[in-house]
Amino acid sequence: MPAYLHRLNFVLLLALGALCAAQWNTEKSARVRIGGLLKAQADLTHQLAEATESLKTSREDLDAFRAQILSLKTQSDEQAATIRTQHAQIARLESSETSLTRQLEHWKQAVEEYSAAVKTRDEQIAALTQQRDQFYEANKASIVRANAAVAALNDLNVKYTEVVTLYNNLVAQTQAQTPPPADAKKG
Repeated sequence: MPAYLHRLNFVLLLALGALCAAQWNTEKSARVRIGGLLKAQADLTHQLAEATESLKTSREDLDAFRAQILSLKTQSDEQAATIRTQHAQIARLESSETSLTRQLEHWKQAVEEYSAAVKTRDEQIAALTQQRDQFYEANKASIVRANAAVAALNDLNVKYTEVVTLYNNLVAQTQAQTPPPADAKKG
């Protein structure tokens, strides 16, 4: 009977060793994967910071452009006043009519160029906003994957603890059922 228990202990010890090796290998894989995910998260965070800085620069450019627009608006208002005055003069002076008509055409061209510039600016803002949203979504997905990996690692640790507890209980039961050797009774 003791030889059977020794064999059983040996088999259980080998099984425990194999289980520990498998657990170590699984934990090693999980650590490598978590490391990769953390690196990917850091890369995405860096890219997001660069995109945010680019967006900040674009916003500063946009503010400068707005200041220029206000200046153009002021100039436009001033020119509109001049045009109104000139229209009053056109009614009185037929010889000035062609000159004022040319100025009006130049003004229309400037407004068209202004409209084109505003359209280009709006497209750039939309593109930057889309890039920012893409970086946010990419970073969000990597965080979710990292959390899932950590949860899986925690589950493996709980299972490992349960196996160790069961093994310790089995050893205690085995020792309790095994009678002490004959030499111990004599002493």
